[in-house]
Order: sequence, then structure tokens, then C-alpha cells
Amino acid sequence: MKSKLPDQLATAFFVESAMRNGIRATHLKIALTALLTTAAIVAPFSAVAQLGPPVLESDPRLVRRVSLNLAGDSLADVLRMVSTDKLRLHCDRECADMKVQIHVENRPIASLMRALGDLLPGDWQPTVGNSGYLLIMSPSAVHKRDRWWKLYLAERARALDNQRLAILTALRQGPERPIPGAPEPAERSDPRAQQERISHHEFFSSLPATLQSEIADNLNDAAFYHVGDVLFASSDDEGAVTTGVRSLPVGVAAEIEQKAKAIRFKYADSMDFDHATVLFMNGGFSLRAQVYFADGSTCGTAFGVGIPPVQGLFAALPDHARLAAVTDQLGKSAPPAWKELTAIHRSRVWPNELPAEPKLARSQYSRQADLDWMARKGGVEFVADYHSHGGSPMLPADANQPISGPVDAQMNLQAVQHDQSWKKTADGIYLVRNNRWYRDDRLEAPAPLLIRWMAQRESEKDAAESREPVGNVMDKSRLRKQLDWEAEAATSLTRWQIENGLMLYQPDDTSESQRKKFAESGRPLLAGPHAGQMGYNSIVLLPFAEDAARLHSQYRTALFYAGLSSTQRQSAIEGTLRLSDLTADQQRQASFLTRGVAAIEAAGGQPVLLGIVPKTGPGVMHRSVRLAVMAP
Repeated sequence: MKSKLPDQLATAFFVESAMRNGIRATHLKIALTALLTTAAIVAPFSAVAQLGPPVLESDPRLVRRVSLNLAGDSLADVLRMVSTDKLRLHCDRECADMKVQIHVENRPIASLMRALGDLLPGDWQPTVGNSGYLLIMSPSAVHKRDRWWKLYLAERARALDNQRLAILTALRQGPERPIPGAPEPAERSDPRAQQERISHHEFFSSLPATLQSEIADNLNDAAFYHVGDVLFASSDDEGAVTTGVRSLPVGVAAEIEQKAKAIRFKYADSMDFDHATVLFMNGGFSLRAQVYFADGSTCGTAFGVGIPPVQGLFAALPDHARLAAVTDQLGKSAPPAWKELTAIHRSRVWPNELPAEPKLARSQYSRQADLDWMARKGGVEFVADYHSHGGSPMLPADANQPISGPVDAQMNLQAVQHDQSWKKTADGIYLVRNNRWYRDDRLEAPAPLLIRWMAQRESEKDAAESREPVGNVMDKSRLRKQLDWEAEAATSLTRWQIENGLMLYQPDDTSESQRKKFAESGRPLLAGPHAGQMGYNSIVLLPFAEDAARLHSQYRTALFYAGLSSTQRQSAIEGTLRLSDLTADQQRQASFLTRGVAAIEAAGGQPVLLGIVPKTGPGVMHRSVRLAVMAP
């Protein structure tokens, strides 16, 4: 079961299909080269000769011509591709991980360098010894990106704190009740649904005050990292406030028993509430109470209530479309930070003549697929940035369609569709820049990591088996391999990168070989303008989507596991990890993660053993796990 963000908040998002564009499959053959770290290919500032902006045309090494057709490579890797022993091209750390998509044919390196400098923007500087050049991102661009993230993170923290207060207030005040004779919103017009809403809210309001405070304060912010639809699922229970049913007031415990028996009426006589626990989950805009029994079974969500978002909760989301609308409504009274964030949100990289009423007939396709189509059918040469904005590869019928009308008109249409800006250089190369580059640059998973992880999966030849659920069918060696990878992902990537760049990573989305591969693994589309054609299999399209979704729900478990030694990791898998062998910080993490906090506290002199066990319950992802108290 999933709870959607309330309507007034959900409308802030343009919900796209979970598609991601990535690195060319041919790069998997050179994975060893890709394993070079970014640090090894980024020149330090001390290597820069302070000679002022160079005149690129005066360097005879830069007349050499190159052709490139790539998508999803890091800027640092692209510069290494076109470098030679006599000409070394580097970029600074501010832009080394930036991903690009490029299609140029037989162009002088000087032309490519100018295009990249305009795209960032940045300036080329000669390196010491005249060995090559270093591309330095402009201070104003670096400042804009840093400023947005500083403002956003501060407002995000403030908004979530205010939402915690609003939740506690809602619990203490009780449910809103209909006023006789007053009109009710459409969603509250059903008397039975209205009564259920009130009874569920009354349940939370009847909880002890200390428990209410703990629930309100323990807000799980997992739903606030993804750019797109915002959901809070039943499986997002990591670190939920947990208490035994019998430890609650008699009236509350009786209400839980009655509700659980009504949900699982076939098993009502066998339910053991003496050893049952209640998980209280706070997703920010949704509260849930789930009952779990000693054998791991559950009745699912017994009680749930929606919490209206505070006005500032829009600022906690990475998409600021709705925040901009609220800021307009508030006018002069809007907080200064919101005004500044709104101004940045409405900024464009370059001015374009955008159509007033664009006809987005091909809106299901990714920006990368559209640019590739422009290159193949319109002869367009371009240098673009690359971000995970969703969309699918182009179906064969559309991929073979010619461009209708002027190229510039099509570029303007795509500027609306993909929220991007474009301009054409003096030598005819189109530059395409994401208007939200300052945000999205830091949402991408680094290209070298993705290349290495894809190479590992290709070598294992084990994709189908690895999608089987944890349980009796998964042996401990496979579980160890999965958890070791999740530990690396959780410690190598931020949550922003996991929820966006990793989840939506789509390898090699512009090659003809991949289009054939997707067609072979596809399925017929049953409706719409492409009915009867082959759609794309999401498992083939998004190789890490399932992994990222699982990390979404068990991120802190992965971090806990990552902090264990190799021996301790195996003990956790065996269910024999001693709590007393952990550091004080690890013990705090274990207490946060386990549903058996009461068992740990009551253990006394008996050794407490922890283990990684399969996760059960509604909506649980394949191979999901949790940390559990195994003994006493």
C-alpha cells in the first residue's frame, strides 16, 4: 500500500515514467580503463599556467579533427578520450563528474573545446609545460550551484521541522469533523469514508502523549529525495517507532486487536497479541500503524491518517514548481529564501523563442533519445549535458520519422518538453543545457561507478536469478554478495544520487544495438498512438531501479552493514552478531533499526544476537532485508 502526497502538493510534480539514460554499452569492454578515479584525471590548479585565456586557434595541436557520438560519459572521461601524448586535456573538480551527450563529426578539437567551455560555462587555461589545457568552471556557475543547495537544504530542514510540529498538533487536537450544513470537499462526501477517517485519527489521538511526541519527531524523509512523484510506502518502515501491543493503554490495545482481527478474520483465533508489536510510521504527510506478530506475519496497515502539509513543505521537495506558485501568492510576505529559490527556478541558461502552445506529441521519449533522433534525421551536431530526466528510448516507427519543419523550431519544442535551453555556436554546433543543471548535477551517480557495476553484472550472467526474493531460495553467499554491493552503493552515493541517478540509470540509450535489444525483450503496447508496437521491458531499461528502490527502504540498514568488519558481516548473515561486540555508535544504529528494542533492553545478562533476515509485509521489494534481534 502506498500513500500519495496530498493533491495540493502532488500537483507540483511532472510524473514521468521511471526511465534513465546512461553510458554506452561499448564502454563495458573498456571497464578497466573506466576504473581510474576522477582524481587521477583531474589536473590540480597548481598545474595551471596563469597566462590568461588562450587563443585556441593559434595552437597547431588543436586543428586535429575528431568525431564523437556518446551519451552519459563524464566530462573528464571525454577529455581523456580526445587527448594524445602531445595534448592533454583536463577539467577541474567542479565539473569533472558532469555527464555529457555529444554528437560531432570531423570537428577540430578547438571547436569541441569552445563548445564545452560555452556549455558549462568555463574557461580553458594552458597547463604548466604547455602539455595541454585545463577547463575551469566559471566562479559564477559554481556559486549558483552552491548557493541553490545551501538555500534548499536549509529550507528543507526548516520545512520538515515545521511539519513535525504540525503532526504533533494534529494528533493532540484530534480529527476535523464535518460542520452541519457546510459544504464538504468531494473526497469527504462519502459518509463511511468520513467516519473511517475520523476513527483512524481518533486512534492516534488516543495514544499516550509521550508516544505521540516520539511518532511526530521520528519523521522518515525517504519520500523527499526523488525528483518526481512522491510516495510513502508500507515498506518504508526503517526505524519506525515500535512498541508492544500489551504496553499500550488497555483501550488502545483493545482497539488494535479488534482492527487486526477484522483485517485478518480467517486467522483471528490464532493471533497472539501478547507478543505482537505495533510499528508507527511517519512519512511526513502520512501516519500509519502496522501490527506485526512474533512469527513475522502482519495484518498490514491497521490505522492510517493523512496530515495536511504545512505551507513550507513545498520547499522540502527538490522540484520547486509549486514553491514558486506559493511564493507568488504570498507576494511581499514570502520569505526571502523562497523568493530567491523561485528566481533560480524560473531562470533559463539562454533565452529561446518558446512556443506558447507546444504540441508535445513525443513526450514519452527521453531527452537523450530526442537529441539522437535530431542528429540522425536532421544532421544536427550538438554538445549537451546529460541528466536522468526519465523517458524511454524511441520506438522504431518514430525513430525513422524525418524532422518536420525547421530544426530551430524543433529545438524550441524540446526546450519546453525537457526544461532546457539551447543556442547555436558560430561554427554550427548546437549547445543544449538543462535549466536545472545546478540541482541535477548532484543527483547523478558517477559514470565510472555505473560502468564498473554494469561490468560486474554482465560478468555474473546472473540477472534473472538475482531478482528472486530473499528467503529459502536465497543462499547466504548470494545474500552476502547483495549486501556487500548495497553497502558500497550506500557509502559511495548520496541518497539524492540513489533516488535519482542510480534508480533511473538507463545504459546506452542511443545505440541501434540497444534499440534492437529492447525490441527483442519488449512487449506490445495495448493502447495509445503506438498500439501494437513493442514497448520496452523496464527491467532491461533500468538495471538498478529495483536495487535503488530497495535501498530507498533500507538505506540505514545498508549503512549499518557497511560499518561492520568482514567477519561481523558474515556473523550478521548467520544471525550470530553479538550486540556487545559493536561500538557505542553501532549499538545506537542497531537499536534504531531493530523492531526488538524491548528485547534488547530486557535482555539483562543474556547475550543479544543480531541478524539480517528477510523482510516481510505488504509491498516489500524482492530481496529486502532488515536487522532483527535473533536472541534472546
